Amino acid sequence: MKTEIAKILSNEITKSDISTFVNKIKNQLINGEITALELFTKIQGIKKTIEAIEKVAKDKALEEAFQYGKMFTIRNCEFTVVYRNSFDFTHDDMYNRLTCEIKERQDMLKSISKPIADPDTGEIIYPALRKQTEYLTVKLK
Repeated sequence: MKTEIAKILSNEITKSDISTFVNKIKNQLINGEITALELFTKIQGIKKTIEAIEKVAKDKALEEAFQYGKMFTIRNCEFTVVYRNSFDFTHDDMYNRLTCEIKERQDMLKSISKPIADPDTGEIIYPALRKQTEYLTVKLK
């Protein structure tokens, strides 16, 4: 695995390289050369490392990208500078009131365990549908 990671970091990375690497790791898991928990632990460490590196490089990469224009290719990667709009509605009183009402309704629906009737309208109100997902958390020491 160390050799594969070193190879990925030192060369251009293609979709084919990624696929080959994934298949090798998958086969090691299937063949019992590595346990699922051992692999999961390594993945979490790699993820944290990549996230930290990405934070450092992200702004500099965007700054550098502006030198090349809106679309460009470097090595085997196509880059596109894109813009995303976001909106802030918090200055709107009606938005804030409705958001508050929705939150209150959600809290009420979470608090009931069986259908109830609205005393004013007779409407049957059903509890929120509960979904449960199993997952594994990992804390690196």
